[in-house]
Parts: sequence; structure tokens; C-alpha cells
Amino acid sequence: MRLQARPLPADAPLAPRRRALDTGWAIAGQPHDLAGTQPPGDTAGEWLAISSALPVAAALAAAGRWSLQSAPRRFDAEVWWYRLRFDALDEHAGACTLGFDGLATLAEVRLNGETLLRSRNMFRSHEVEVTGRLRAQGNELLLRFDALDAQLAQRRGRPRWRTPMVEHPQLRWFRTTLLGRTPGWSPPAAVVGPWQPIWLAAHGAAGSSDATPRVAGLQLHSSVAGSNGRLEVWLQWGGDVPQRLRAQLQRGSRVWQCVLEEKEGEWHGVVDVQPVDRWWPHTHGEPALYALRLVAEAGGAAPVALPLGHVGFRSVVVDRGTDGAGFGLV
Repeated sequence: MRLQARPLPADAPLAPRRRALDTGWAIAGQPHDLAGTQPPGDTAGEWLAISSALPVAAALAAAGRWSLQSAPRRFDAEVWWYRLRFDALDEHAGACTLGFDGLATLAEVRLNGETLLRSRNMFRSHEVEVTGRLRAQGNELLLRFDALDAQLAQRRGRPRWRTPMVEHPQLRWFRTTLLGRTPGWSPPAAVVGPWQPIWLAAHGAAGSSDATPRVAGLQLHSSVAGSNGRLEVWLQWGGDVPQRLRAQLQRGSRVWQCVLEEKEGEWHGVVDVQPVDRWWPHTHGEPALYALRLVAEAGGAAPVALPLGHVGFRSVVVDRGTDGAGFGLV
């Protein structure tokens, strides 16, 4: 399985100049049967100014409009809109990317009336190139979160096993958290809305050469075979194409690396770690992690290292017992 890596940290060396879009938001909720495809108007009382782009329950609680002691409210039964109006900085006149690190759960994103993406998985992060789509002034970013209850009401196949603690068996069809959806096990506050940062990253000034080292897309797959680890790397490179690109893993003083090969705009390589220190839960051992970075070489210039966070190696095996009828995870 290819796993999408987490975005680069905003303060990482050589990372794009990133601006957090964390202030100036407003929120509006609509009953699902009355909600349309367009956001509410600017009528007084339609929109509530919130401190930052938080999930609905947290945003309303911070504004004093809801609490766990209030009457129960099904956030999954409503359509929720988030709106941000902002001006672009001069640096955003060039190449830039709009990032969403987590949207829960049935989400649509619009910028200045254009639909940028749709997502049905709260655990995925998204990056969208918005070069040339930003105005100097008066940009409007809209997030629409559909009512999950309406989707759960649709008929689908019955689950093989029933989970008593989950309020609706159809939740298994959606990549979302069960927090707030397990009565008696978690507070009645389903996670709806942006739950991770939203940001805008500039990669170069208008009219300049796109030489800033950056990763436009990245996927990783780590696996374990015996005592050895294997990390497959797929990426799209942004900026000037380097002569050579290497992926490096480091743990302590030990370093493993490979040279990535480019084909049709995608770079691919495999780093073999022999032997590998596995990642264990803290109750069973050390949660060993390896630092991952890319090293780009171009001409006679000094190599440029771009940190990409950390990677762990672990294996999950199904144990069906001696008779083949059991089920357990090892």
C-alpha cells in the first residue's frame, strides 16, 4: 500500500515560504434538507466569526455557542460552511500551493467560485497548485462539509460483524473517526470540519526562475522482510530538474541511501535498511524512527538537502490460529 506522506513542516530548512490561514474565518450551518449548493448570503446572523479554522464543535464552543453541557446536537445532520476572505501577498503572485492537512469528512473546497477538490477521507492531506488563481485582493475560500447522516441513510451491504459501540453500522464505508459517534464511549461531539492546518505556500516570486527545491507530491511505502527494512519512494519534483536526486535515511550515525530514477515526471527509488530497527508501541519496545531527506545535486553547486520528516518500519500479520478459524493481529 502506498501511503501519502505528511506535508513538510512549515519551519523546515528550504521548505516553501508558508503562510498559515488560521485567522479571519466564519462558519455557517444549515439543515441538510434546506441546504443548497451555494453558501448562505451575508444576511446578519447567517455567518458566525470564529477564532480559527477549528472543527465545528470546537469552533462553536470557543465562540460560546455550544458546550457538552448544552442540549445534544447532531453535527452530522447539518451542512457546514467555512468561509475565509483574504488578500494575497506579493510573494503569492508566483508559483504557490494551497494545502489542507485534514478535512472531516465529506468535504468540497472552492476558491473564488472554482471547485479545487472533493474529499471523502478525513485522514488524507491535500495540496492544490493555485498559481495564477489568486487575486491581489478579495479572495474567497469556501469549505463545504456535507451531512454525514444523509449518506449513512443510503442502503449498502450489511456488515459481517456487528459492532455494538458504534452508533451506525454504515460508518464502516467512510474514512472518518468514531470519536463522537460511539455513545457512552466518547462525548457526543462528532468531528466535522477542518481538523488540521490550512496553509498557502509560495515557491518563487513572479517572473523568477522556479529554482527553489521543493517536493510537489510524495508517496512512501515502508515494509519489513525478516531483519531488513525497505522504503519505496515516489515523488514529483518542483523547480529546476536536478542532475541527481538521492533519498537518504538516517538513524544515529548510520545512513542508508539510494539514487532516484526519473520516468515521465515521476521519481522512484528504494532504500534498503539492513538490519532495520522496528517501530514498536512504547509498551512493547522503542518506537524507532528514521530521518528521511532528499539530496539534490545540480551542476557544480553544493548539494541541497531537503528534510521530509521521519519514517518507521513495522509489520502487521493476521493470525488465524491452528485451525484457520481464528482472527488476531500480530
